[in-house]
Amino acid sequence: MMELLFTLFIAFSGGFILHKLRVPGGMMLGSVVMVAFFNVTTEAIYMPMGFRIVAQTIAGAYIGMTVKKENLPRMKHLIRPIGTLLLGLFITNVLVGTLTRIIQQTS
Repeated sequence: MMELLFTLFIAFSGGFILHKLRVPGGMMLGSVVMVAFFNVTTEAIYMPMGFRIVAQTIAGAYIGMTVKKENLPRMKHLIRPIGTLLLGLFITNVLVGTLTRIIQQTS
């Protein structure tokens, strides 16, 4: 239980710092960076496996809540940027997966 509270404290601290520094997406970015740093350096970070589902559900609900009826007509202008983004992510994932596989086979 103490490890979970420590993890939440570290996540909130990192997010709060970047939020106060007015970094775009500071709460999320700060949380990720701080928890990743502490996980690598101390291995004292803990999060129950079932929490991932809860976190993704809450994030999805929040993002879905921001879509308004006025946004729908503008969606047609986003098809090309979304396609470009998805293609870029796909290519990046294939390259990283291939490099990981090659590195894993050579070691």
